[in-house]
Amino acid sequence: MDAVPSGPANPARLAEYSKRVFNRRHHLSIALAFTDSRDGVLSADEVVAKTTSSPATVHHELQVLVMMAALQRVQIERRVYYQRVDGPYWDWVVDLAVLAGGVGDVSQPDLHSRNRL
Repeated sequence: MDAVPSGPANPARLAEYSKRVFNRRHHLSIALAFTDSRDGVLSADEVVAKTTSSPATVHHELQVLVMMAALQRVQIERRVYYQRVDGPYWDWVVDLAVLAGGVGDVSQPDLHSRNRL
C-alpha cells in the first residue's frame, strides 16, 4: 500500500468526494485514518481523534469496514481495536483521496480527458 501523500488534508473536499463515491460523507476520511496508521490498528476513540467525525459515525463506518472485510475487530484486555486487513481496498482509498484533492498538494484532475476502456 502506498503511503498517503504528505501535506495539508482538506476535510471538506474529502467529505464531498466520499459522498459522491460511497454516498457517505465520512467513509473516506475514516478509512484514511487506517492508511496513516503505522501498524494499521486503531481504536474507535483514536479514529474520532484523527477525523472530524462524531463517535456514532465512526462506529457505524467501522462496522461497515468490518462487513467489507477491510478491517478486523480485535479485542485486547477489554478494549476493542480495529486492524487493517491487507488488500487492494486500501490502495484504492489512497488513490481516491488523491483524486479528491483532499490530501497533499494534489490538484483535481480532469477526469473527462482520460481514455476510457
